[in-house]
Amino acid sequence: MKREKGTNIAVNGMISNYLHDYIFEGDELELSAPTGNFVLQETKNKKIFISGGIGQTPLLSMLETFDLNEKVQHDVVWIHACRNKEVHAFADKIKLIQNNHPNVSKYQFYDYIEESIADSSVLKGHIDFKKIEDWKFDKDSEYYVCGPRPFIKKMIEELEINQVNKEQIFFEEFGPKSL
Repeated sequence: MKREKGTNIAVNGMISNYLHDYIFEGDELELSAPTGNFVLQETKNKKIFISGGIGQTPLLSMLETFDLNEKVQHDVVWIHACRNKEVHAFADKIKLIQNNHPNVSKYQFYDYIEESIADSSVLKGHIDFKKIEDWKFDKDSEYYVCGPRPFIKKMIEELEINQVNKEQIFFEEFGPKSL
């Protein structure tokens, strides 16, 4: 688990720091079942995963809930933003899933990008749907957004401006504060 260490207590990861400082190999923990309403809908609608930074973690779990030994039954589009290739967690795992399932496509947005990896699916800057070739907002798709608070707010505003129904947008903040 990554230790989230900020410059002050407000941005430190409460749980990650506690686990690093006080829990050791062999310790026993009492855990509860996950709670919340950020869950994959059981429909055949196209799924659009939009993640910022480590916010892709819950979305990767959702992707893995599909029976990946069989053909994914509907389209899945993954749009991810982070600083650069070096800090892109799970990139190889997501690429493997994409390579094994033609219904899964992905786009990466990096703040800093090497020219050698830039192509139609690796783009520079913050997420900008206009940069994605042939992008169309689909009112029947389900949009799952996860990342830090400012990222979520920006993505939801963008979806709503483009006529995506609020009932089709699901989001979860992944960070030290709650939205």
